[in-house]
Amino acid sequence: MGPLLNRRGVLGACAAPLLSALPGVGRAQAGERALRAVEAHRQFPGLPVPTPMWCFDEATPGPLLRYRKGDRVAVRVRNDLKQPTTVHWHGVRVPIAMDGVPGISQPAIKPGESFLYQFDARDSGTFWYHPHQKSFEQVGRGMYGAFIVEEARPIEANADVCWVLSDLLVDRATGAQAPFGRIHEHATRGRIGNIVTVNGRPAGREVTLDVRSGQRVRLRLVNAATARAFLLSFEGHDPHVIAFDGQGVTPHRAGKEGVLLGPGMRVDLVLDCADAPGKSFAVSDAGSRAVIAAVRYRDEAPLAANLFKAPLQLAPNDLVPPDMKNAQRHEVAIRGGDAGPPVIGLVDGKEIPLHEMMRTHGLAWTVNTHATHEEAHEHVPLFTFKRGTTHIITMQNGTAFIHPMHLHGHFFRVLAYNGQAPRHDEWRDTVFLNSWDEVTVAVVADEPGDWMFHCHVLEHAAAGMMGVIRVE
Repeated sequence: MGPLLNRRGVLGACAAPLLSALPGVGRAQAGERALRAVEAHRQFPGLPVPTPMWCFDEATPGPLLRYRKGDRVAVRVRNDLKQPTTVHWHGVRVPIAMDGVPGISQPAIKPGESFLYQFDARDSGTFWYHPHQKSFEQVGRGMYGAFIVEEARPIEANADVCWVLSDLLVDRATGAQAPFGRIHEHATRGRIGNIVTVNGRPAGREVTLDVRSGQRVRLRLVNAATARAFLLSFEGHDPHVIAFDGQGVTPHRAGKEGVLLGPGMRVDLVLDCADAPGKSFAVSDAGSRAVIAAVRYRDEAPLAANLFKAPLQLAPNDLVPPDMKNAQRHEVAIRGGDAGPPVIGLVDGKEIPLHEMMRTHGLAWTVNTHATHEEAHEHVPLFTFKRGTTHIITMQNGTAFIHPMHLHGHFFRVLAYNGQAPRHDEWRDTVFLNSWDEVTVAVVADEPGDWMFHCHVLEHAAAGMMGVIRVE
C-alpha cells in the first residue's frame, strides 16, 4: 500500500442511504456532453439555512462521467459562475491544450462563456475532474466529479460503485461556508472541513453500501477534499486493492494498514461480501476518528458466491516502461510552512524570508527554493525534459505537513518510499509524502507541453508549492 499514514500523519492531515450510483452514472453516449458550472444551495442536517455551494450541474459531486477505453470524450463546459473557471481532468492523459490550467494550457473560461474539451480516453481507470482556477476555493465549494473509463474487459463483479470523499468547512450558526484564502490554512495543514461527505452526503452510518451476501463489489474511491487525508478500514472485511490512481496493481489485501487516500488520490477495491443477511459493518476513517459509512447486508437469501474466485488483475494500460539504464536523476526539495526550519524563497527572482513571503505575497512553501502562485502565467520550469527520456525524481518533504504530489499529463512508477521499494509495482499520478518523507519515482517524459507539478493539498499549491515540468 505504500507509506503508512501513521497517527502523526493523520493528525497532521486533519484534526441517508447511499445509492450505488452518482448522478449521471452510466456510460456516456457518443457526441458532445454539456457540463455547467453554477451556484447552488444544499441543506445539511442541523444547519439553520441551506449552504451556498458551487458545483457542476447543480450537484456535488457533479455528474459521474463514464466512458470506455478508446472512446472520444467531448465535454462542453459553460461557466455560469461570477468568476473564471476551468476543468482539469485529474489523472487523464490529455493533449496539453485540454489540461485545464489557465494561462498555461488554456485561457480561463470567463463568466457566461464556454469551452469544449475534446480528447481520447486512452487509459482505463478511476479519475476525476475539478477546476484549476483558484482551485482551493472552487474545489472547496463543491466543484468536482468522478470520471471513469471502463476497461475493454472489466473484472467480473456484481456491482461497480464509486464513492467520492470530501469535506467542507461550514459556520454552523449561519450555514455559510467559512472564508477562503486564510493564510493560516495555506501555511499549515490546509483547510480541514467540519462536515465529511461521501457522494455529497454527510458521512456516518446512515451512508450505506447495500449489498447481498455472495456479492462481489468493485468500490472506486476518490478523494476530492482540498486537504483531508483518509485512512479507511472496513469492519468485518479485508478488501482487495486492485488499482492506485486508475492503474492496476497486483491484487492484494488492504490488511491492517487500511486504505490510504491523500487528496487527489484514488484507490479501487474489491469487497467479497460473505457475511450473513441483515448484518451491518462500519467503514471508519482514522483521520476523523469516525465512522463514515456502513456496509449493510440486505435481508435476502445469499447468492451463490460464484465470483469470489474470479481473477482480479486489471489489464494494464499502455504505459512506456522507464529506461532505468539511461535515466537522468533530479531532486525536488519541498520546504516551508508555519512550522519547521527557517526558509528563504525565490519570489519573482528575489530572495525573501518565509515570514515576509507570507505577509506580503501570501506564499508559504517552496519547491527547489521557488515559491510560485497557482495562477501565475509565467513559470520558469523546474526541469526541462527531452521527449521520450526517462527521469528519476527524488522528492524530499522537509516540512511538518503532508504533501500528496501530483504531476499532470503523466504517470510515474514509484521506486522507493524512504529508501524501501514498494511491495507491489505501483504506477501513480499522485504520491503521498508524509512529513519528513522521501519518495523516489521514475517518469517517462512522453507527453509534450508544460505540465503542472504541485501539492494536491490545494491550499499549499495556492501558497507556492506549484511548478512546471516542461517536455519538449
